[in-house]
Amino acid sequence: MVDARKQLVGADENRLATVSHPTVTTETCEDQCVFGKDNTEKTYWCWQFKEPIIRCGWKYKQTANTDAAATPLKSFRWDYILYMKTGLKTTSTMDIFRLYYNQWIFEFPDVDWDLNIGFIINDKGQYCPHVMYSRSAIKIKTTMQQQFMNCAKTIVKNPWQIEGVWSGKYAKWFEECGRSQAGASNSKDPQVTWTIWEKEWFEAVKDWAWIGSTDPTSVAYCYNIPGISSLASGTGGSDLVADSSYNNLFATLH
Repeated sequence: MVDARKQLVGADENRLATVSHPTVTTETCEDQCVFGKDNTEKTYWCWQFKEPIIRCGWKYKQTANTDAAATPLKSFRWDYILYMKTGLKTTSTMDIFRLYYNQWIFEFPDVDWDLNIGFIINDKGQYCPHVMYSRSAIKIKTTMQQQFMNCAKTIVKNPWQIEGVWSGKYAKWFEECGRSQAGASNSKDPQVTWTIWEKEWFEAVKDWAWIGSTDPTSVAYCYNIPGISSLASGTGGSDLVADSSYNNLFATLH
């Protein structure tokens, strides 16, 4: 079968053009402009997008509550956490040179979604499994700021001279122009940001239990480990080596 697609080749018959694929997980997405280009042209209207929008992964977490004065019980906790982070932020920036500047931001702040699968072993020799769900608050926020131009024109420089004011190569319609309210918050002309809409749709959820409990003293969700729980509670009495090994576990973790 012959490949009939046109190719760019050099004198050695090697291809000069190659197929390029989208770049994933770059620092910033390429700006999308209605007209002009930001940072290169004086007049533009461009949209910027924060990335990534969705990120998934997993992590491990271990907690050793094994101090001598640990409350309510000495315990060791191990967790495998599946997580997803979502967020959306888009910024519209319009700059009409020496006339008008506007920046509008629409944002869903980052939301962390965690599925926590793990267990606790307490100093009673019990195993306490759990599957927990956590999520940060879901919010929405829209803000805007705009700046106009503050300009000044000298009408009379002095009684005997109009050169450079109304005539001559250095005469200008306006000698000074600058953006209004573009300074820092502690300046004489501070920038003003208008919060158009801000709302928390859903409150945060912390350690919502689907299965089990993260309480090391739970009666309903902590289960005896055969051959160990009785030793830890002192009811076994016969196997001193096993009893000593179990107690040393918490001393080692500490």
